[in-house]
Amino acid sequence: MDPMIAVHGAVGAVALVAGLIAALSPKRAGSHVWAGRIFAGLMLVALVAIAVPIVRRSNVFMMGLGAVAWFAIVEGWRALRRYRGSLDGAPNAVDYTVAALTAAAALGLAVFGVLGLARTGSPLFGVCLAFAWLAGSLLRAASQRWRREVSREEWLAVHIGHMSGALGAAITAAGVVNLEGVFGSMQWVLWVAPTAVSALWARRVLRARGLV
Repeated sequence: MDPMIAVHGAVGAVALVAGLIAALSPKRAGSHVWAGRIFAGLMLVALVAIAVPIVRRSNVFMMGLGAVAWFAIVEGWRALRRYRGSLDGAPNAVDYTVAALTAAAALGLAVFGVLGLARTGSPLFGVCLAFAWLAGSLLRAASQRWRREVSREEWLAVHIGHMSGALGAAITAAGVVNLEGVFGSMQWVLWVAPTAVSALWARRVLRARGLV
């Protein structure tokens, strides 16, 4: 086995457990904070570790998932710093760089999805388009925040939404890798269901905090 894949698998498993602990813990100092830090840090390590194998194997589906997860983790973490006042709300070089890389990935996903659908009609290529749309939506929302003053409450909402999305991406990756072929022609469900559930969970948390 490729050692980078082994590192990705081990680190990703710990990150997934930490993410679930953070999501299910009360949103205050304690398990939510330390588990959230472990999740964010190890997810970035896992994404870096798997980047080369993904490109080598031309796994465009995982490239798309990784691009969305990357953007969600970085911006979610930075939103929390802005909520706490340790980072200025105005965008800087980090924000622009992450956004540019994500935009390039989203464009590539869209092209790949359209060509794949036209050639085969497989629903899996629709997944590529869905991830391209999701990445584009996140980028559009970010660019709108960059042009106005954002309240602390909104930064907190961004943090919750993005981290929930990153957890959904982690669950998706784990499900796709470990349940490959189990659902046959319905395999696309593994790509869609975790994101849908994480979005519903994020909305529930936001409502509980009066943020929506």
